[in-house]
Amino acid sequence: MKFSLRLKPLKLGKFFVFFLIGLVLVTDFYSNHILSIENLISLKEFAKNYYLSYPYFTRVIFCTVYILCVSAFIPVATLLTILSGVIFGSLEGTILALSSASIGATISLFFVRSFFYPYFSNYQSKRFQKFSDNFKAYGSTYLFAVRMAPILPFFLVNIFVALMPIKTLQFFLVSFLGMAPMTFIFVYTGTVLDQISSYKDILTLNLIVTLSLIGCIPLLFKLIFNSSFSQRKNT
Repeated sequence: MKFSLRLKPLKLGKFFVFFLIGLVLVTDFYSNHILSIENLISLKEFAKNYYLSYPYFTRVIFCTVYILCVSAFIPVATLLTILSGVIFGSLEGTILALSSASIGATISLFFVRSFFYPYFSNYQSKRFQKFSDNFKAYGSTYLFAVRMAPILPFFLVNIFVALMPIKTLQFFLVSFLGMAPMTFIFVYTGTVLDQISSYKDILTLNLIVTLSLIGCIPLLFKLIFNSSFSQRKNT
């Protein structure tokens, strides 16, 4: 069995939807509406000032919102992780985001197994079948690889793993360790974006190079795991 995290190309209709969403966002951004750079910077400054005034309460609110969103399968984990870098910085942001993501994922695992298992157990798709086959072949190692190279949506992994024979504590530990590198990268992305204070900052060479390198890291993880498992298969 070949280990692979490769996904099939999106259909033309999905490309059109993504293009349409992107067009709306870009249009709104450059027409100085809600998503204008000035409003985003003001929101960022407000969040940071609020954190300085109420540090403990801000941490509690952030972690609670993060855990609830992950538990409810709301796909905003990446955005919240980046936001943690903007507000809390690299070290504290990584700790809060990683802990919240792991706890939320474990709660979602519990919910699926306790209340939705009959429904999801009858769910069949090529993506789920591929995940199931790879998990049965490689076990927790495959979960670790998927967490390290987040090609599949975070909430979808939580649902799929809930249908697999894995203990809750094992799921928590593997997810925590597997998500740690990418969590730090996304948090660091937030610290980089925190440096933006005007339109001119977006076009700086340092920012463009940094964000480009960050975007290449998941692909690098994917190549490493594909190569590693291919060698393991041939031995």
